[in-house]
Amino acid sequence: MRRQGGWNHARGVLCTLLVGTLALVAPVTVQAAIVVNDVEVTEGNGGVTATFTLTRSAALLAGSTSVTFATVDDSASSPADFLATSGTRGFPSSLLGGTQTQQVVVPIQGDRLDEPDESFRVAVSGAEVADGDGIGTIVDDDPPPAVGVGDAPAAIEGGVASFAIGLSAPSGHNVRVAFATANGSATAGQDYMARTGIVTIPAGRMGATVAVALLDDKGDEPSESFGLRLSDPVAATLGDAVGTATILDDDEPSQAGSPPGGGGSQQQTTVPKGPSTDSSRPTSPSSTATRLGLGSPRLRQPATVLVTISCPQEAGRCSGRVTIFSRPNKRSKIKALRSERRLGRRTFAIEGGASRTLAITLGRRDRSLLNRSGSIAVRAYAVTQDGAGRTGVRTVNGTLLRRTAHSSPNRRR
Repeated sequence: MRRQGGWNHARGVLCTLLVGTLALVAPVTVQAAIVVNDVEVTEGNGGVTATFTLTRSAALLAGSTSVTFATVDDSASSPADFLATSGTRGFPSSLLGGTQTQQVVVPIQGDRLDEPDESFRVAVSGAEVADGDGIGTIVDDDPPPAVGVGDAPAAIEGGVASFAIGLSAPSGHNVRVAFATANGSATAGQDYMARTGIVTIPAGRMGATVAVALLDDKGDEPSESFGLRLSDPVAATLGDAVGTATILDDDEPSQAGSPPGGGGSQQQTTVPKGPSTDSSRPTSPSSTATRLGLGSPRLRQPATVLVTISCPQEAGRCSGRVTIFSRPNKRSKIKALRSERRLGRRTFAIEGGASRTLAITLGRRDRSLLNRSGSIAVRAYAVTQDGAGRTGVRTVNGTLLRRTAHSSPNRRR
């Protein structure tokens, strides 16, 4: 009995010494814990990865364990910004405790889009996980695009000049830029309505449009131009900062500049581009007139003027406006017919090789004049632009007869 008691005492002393030795060799961890860190990487354009570290602080005599993980979309999404990754990681048992690590590698998908920094998550789960939310931040490295404005297509007075504002490349930001109209040979308040403001191009889009209203006067004049200037871009650099708009006149030339009268006579001219007297003002290149077929105006009872137009196949497309004027008759007993009157107008747009008849309704006053006079000598005046942007005018005479359904182009007043 004495020998057995001595053995038990010796065994207790050995256990006490062993535990004390283990305490000196490694720090005592009461409970194992696994955490995942946050990672920040620069986007790049290939070969970039985000490496997350899973760290286990093991307790004494800790057994083996494992965790599962998976990437989760946030402001960054898979597969556009990174490749989705999931799986398991195991940690072996540890007699003395201490620190153990495993890694999770996530490939980053680079692009050339200027955009805000983005983030995604790696979610880790398991029995020993204390912090299982790792955040991966992708720092963008792409330069901002340039924002610029193009020239507006030539437009007829009374219409709208549309300036296209665009980016050199898509952006992940909302791009903003200030704009303001600038006088050229055309003057704000006389030829167009001045505009200022800020245009926004939403993220992912390539452009926006600024429309400027054109004023319609009654005087025959050369084509005129004005500009639209950009400034103070946000989330972009400034590219082509000035666009030019050309205003095409649609008023009948004065008698001195008109072609000789005569039924069915036609004239085609090139619309001149009004040069600016100030070299700093925008100008536009000259153009070659496009040939537009234009028939003599005729009356469809009781008060509708018909004009047939045809677009040549080689023009690609014809667009513009036809205006009907009365031709002055100094010998008329009706005072209103002694000077030129604008009776009506219609816009048109037709494809090359096609024809169309435009219907222009006379107003009450003009219908009354036609009923009183029996006939009115008229002129159709067309301003047109083809698919290549070339502009021109064309005019043809005719006579509206009150009691017939057709015109008499050779009739003179």
